[in-house]
Amino acid sequence: MLADSILAVMQSNGGTMLASQARGRAIGLAISGLAGGVIGGWQIAKQNGIERAITLDMGGTSCDISAIIGDIIVKPDNEVAGLPLRMPSTDVKTIGAGGGSIAWADDAGILHVGPQSAGAVPGPAAYGKGGTDATVTDANLVLGRLNSDYFLGGNVPLDMDLAREAVSKIASVLNMSIEEAALGIIKISTANMVQAIREVTVERGSDPRQFVLVPFGGAGATQAVDIADLLDIDLILVPPYPGITSALGLVCTNLRVDLMRTILTDAIVENEKNLLSTLDELSKEAKNRLEEQGVSSDDVRITCKVDMRYGGQSHELPIPLKQDPSDVTSKSVGYFESLHEESFGYKLDGRKVEWVTARVVAQSSSKEIKPYTHPVHEESIPSGKRAVILSDGTTTTADVYRREHLGIGQRFAGPSIIEQVDTTTYIAPGWTSEQQADGSLWVRRESR
Repeated sequence: MLADSILAVMQSNGGTMLASQARGRAIGLAISGLAGGVIGGWQIAKQNGIERAITLDMGGTSCDISAIIGDIIVKPDNEVAGLPLRMPSTDVKTIGAGGGSIAWADDAGILHVGPQSAGAVPGPAAYGKGGTDATVTDANLVLGRLNSDYFLGGNVPLDMDLAREAVSKIASVLNMSIEEAALGIIKISTANMVQAIREVTVERGSDPRQFVLVPFGGAGATQAVDIADLLDIDLILVPPYPGITSALGLVCTNLRVDLMRTILTDAIVENEKNLLSTLDELSKEAKNRLEEQGVSSDDVRITCKVDMRYGGQSHELPIPLKQDPSDVTSKSVGYFESLHEESFGYKLDGRKVEWVTARVVAQSSSKEIKPYTHPVHEESIPSGKRAVILSDGTTTTADVYRREHLGIGQRFAGPSIIEQVDTTTYIAPGWTSEQQADGSLWVRRESR
């Protein structure tokens, strides 16, 4: 069976290439792991009819965030360790916020969380592998959100005593109880992620309240409600298997080639021919590269864009084009000015507009991905109850459910906890959850 298969590897642009091609274009693989999560989260969002999504991939060390309106954004460049990387890459904001992020207090007694991480080894103190620093996972365990006997389906038992001991070190420095310190760790971690989300929404002219939050990774669903509360987001969509949503993204991707060429010329009718001929040359080359990877000519999809700016500006906006449109100048300039006003709040009437870079993307035809189907069950009863410390510091009792046993359409209100092998979803008071037929879990804010 595998002998008839091909091996493809992920690229930073959100597509794949054959492993045999990667040897000569290895730079295209840089920071490609982040793209899989964005694509997987967006795939689940599209299946549920969502047009605006904030994907939040919170793992053990970092949190990768992307704001999507209509389609995934691919930036023309990026940077690694402060160095420029002139390769197309999926638009992702990464911060040091994960389950293993370490809590610490500075000399002024102010609590911080991350970017340092305990990693997988030694990991959080609760792992019992020698870690002594308090982490986000330890704090969630102390607060009752995590089940010490069912972490990773019971394959990784958590030690509550070790978690409390680690958090107590922070508590003593801050002169507060262990529970207060644990709550502080979660609030700081949440605030860090909220700030990152604001950077990819508010600072770009978008209102996060108009988005659906799609949390995944092993830790995303545990703090999703906290994040949504601070951003006034009313709707959360938890994928069927949050821990492997990034892997789903790899399955959903197509073979892809991105090509670009600088043309820097005024956006006027006299220069149309140069723009269109450049796009045509790039399109032929991109198509040939896909055909070299076994894609038939009929299965290649070509899209063209041109980066545009006002004369004298140092930043550009990508404008979609057809390969041979009529009135390419007036259409592209009109689109650019509208997008510039939408993005920055103004346009410069009468200012010269420039075509800067011609871009072509060639992709193989989209794969048909069959949605996961949730097993049909009668409505589940709680598998147990446990004490949970709420965001206001009070303690209450929460019902605990196993996600695989939930009935389709089953709804219940918080405080409640939904456990599964790869994550734990925490439902706070004021929120309700509803299991969907495709395996997704809607978490909605109750009427305010």
